[in-house]
Amino acid sequence: MKTILVTGASGFIANHLIQSLAQDMSVRVIAVSRDCSGWLKDFKNVSYIFADIAHMNVPLTSEVYHLAGAFESKHCYDEKSNRPIP
Repeated sequence: MKTILVTGASGFIANHLIQSLAQDMSVRVIAVSRDCSGWLKDFKNVSYIFADIAHMNVPLTSEVYHLAGAFESKHCYDEKSNRPIP
């Protein structure tokens, strides 16, 4: 069975990708989201992990679709100065 990791699972695009992948029962989907709001639906072959992808051990998978991202600039920081990037 192929395992696919999708980040940003509560977002519009990632959720539609998850819905499409979930139709194939030979695929196991691991969906990662920082929160449980948004477009999340219950599928038999989808496991949800509610965590920040930056602070978790990523499971071994066949494919990764990284669709997570900061949606406001105040969440992006310069690594050297630790200041927000406008």
